[in-house]
Amino acid sequence: MKDIQFKFDQSTLPVGQPAVRHLIATLMAPDPVATTGAPLPLDLGIVLDVSTSMRGAPLEAAKRAAMGVVKSLKPHDRLTVVAFEDDVHVICETVLMDAMGQSQATEMIAGLPIGGCTNLSGGWLAAGSLVAAEAALNPGRRSHLVLLSDGAANRGIVDPTVLSEEAAGLLNSGVPTTCVGIGDHYCTEQLEAIADHGGGRLHDAETPEEIVEVLMGELGDLSELTAERVTLGVKLPVGVTAVDLAGGPTRREGSTLICQVGSMRAGVERKVVLRVEVEASVPDENLELAVQLRWTAPGDAGRQRVKHTVRLERSEVPAGPALDGDALAVGEAWQAGLVRRVTSLNREHDYHEIGALHEREIPKLRSYAEQHPVMAKVLDPVNRLFRRAMRPIAERSRKEMHMLSKKQFRAERDHRLHDRGEWHDHMDESSM
Repeated sequence: MKDIQFKFDQSTLPVGQPAVRHLIATLMAPDPVATTGAPLPLDLGIVLDVSTSMRGAPLEAAKRAAMGVVKSLKPHDRLTVVAFEDDVHVICETVLMDAMGQSQATEMIAGLPIGGCTNLSGGWLAAGSLVAAEAALNPGRRSHLVLLSDGAANRGIVDPTVLSEEAAGLLNSGVPTTCVGIGDHYCTEQLEAIADHGGGRLHDAETPEEIVEVLMGELGDLSELTAERVTLGVKLPVGVTAVDLAGGPTRREGSTLICQVGSMRAGVERKVVLRVEVEASVPDENLELAVQLRWTAPGDAGRQRVKHTVRLERSEVPAGPALDGDALAVGEAWQAGLVRRVTSLNREHDYHEIGALHEREIPKLRSYAEQHPVMAKVLDPVNRLFRRAMRPIAERSRKEMHMLSKKQFRAERDHRLHDRGEWHDHMDESSM
């Protein structure tokens, strides 16, 4: 990594009392390795939804996007294309993208079938198996899957938890997955589970034209990645718990919380913010947390790692406020997590749980904001969100709010050419 910093927003704890602090990890991926040779070859899998709902403009745009990718690939790259509806169709399998391969792939993409339901997992896992096998046979290449769908999976695996487990398995074999949701009817929870646990990104394409913009933009991002399979592990002493404040994917390995950071572009700063709760009974010697950052360079199976420790101290003197930059990082992570949760609950019409979430989180957020005036820019729109979410919100607005807040916090590009503004610009649009 080019730059790594671990710190607490406030490094002291009150004596004899439980307390909450926020661990902020600031990460910057390394610069590309200078080379005089050809760029690292890419094994790319494109997975296309060709179910009945894609008929017409969406499918034609997806074809144009896929054919645009074909033209952009280099002669040493390989392409796999799999289409799915009820059945799974391997359109082309690890085809070398020389002139003959590009011509073959373009012709086969143009003749994609259409019809049936949405066996998303079948198509995605078939492509993943082919690309993973190629990665195992030919190390030293980059591998990636891009999945495009406009609907909810209703055949094969449909449970987001199981999809996330499959995505993690593919990632462990060296194959990350990025997802592109098309229109208003794709299942955010399913595609996000795949993208988050698969080490990729989730993009939104509202219109057929944006399918082309997003897919070509994602291809450009792949060329800039210098760190993949990035994870942050924090070993938690007895009496100390932690959660990812932004709601990112995590898992437990014994006493260690593992945060899935995903892939990172060169020179782009990412933050991970953990809410750390410390019981009053935790002895001073257990207030040191061991942190480990791990990642893989594209095309390199070896894992790189950096170890660090961060410490809290008990003090009779009340903790002073955090620096404005640290407080804002906490606020933006908190905001992203709440937008994610509230929009999901609104989709389910679970207004009771929205109210309960408000009662749990807003007093904490307000208390933190009282110490840190910079938090007003976070607190005000979040308060508006909770008020607005107590009645139905249009699905397009829900998707925009969630997507924009997440991409802002994760420093990800929105490849759609039409500027969507800020996430909170969408909460007052027409209700369902």
